[in-house]
Amino acid sequence: MVEEVLTPLKVEKKELKPKLRRRVDYEACLKMLYEHGGFFIQDISRQTAWYVKKVLSRRTGRVVEATPYALRSKGRLLDGYLFGFVSSANGFGEQS
Repeated sequence: MVEEVLTPLKVEKKELKPKLRRRVDYEACLKMLYEHGGFFIQDISRQTAWYVKKVLSRRTGRVVEATPYALRSKGRLLDGYLFGFVSSANGFGEQS
């Protein structure tokens, strides 16, 4: 009879970082759009930017644009998206 001896494997411990889901405050976004004409959200994915643009366009009845943007603040470079209404000068105008 052969007896097998199991030896524990050496496993390096990795620090797991949970994926954080950020909630977008659409009411605050709408307020910024109407009062200031646009706003910036940093560190969001392309998919999230697309969804925010879609929700805001539906709520306002106007075309909202999301443009990738790098903003320099206090010597740091912040990547994110700039949101604003599409002007009629670009040929889009308001949705009907």
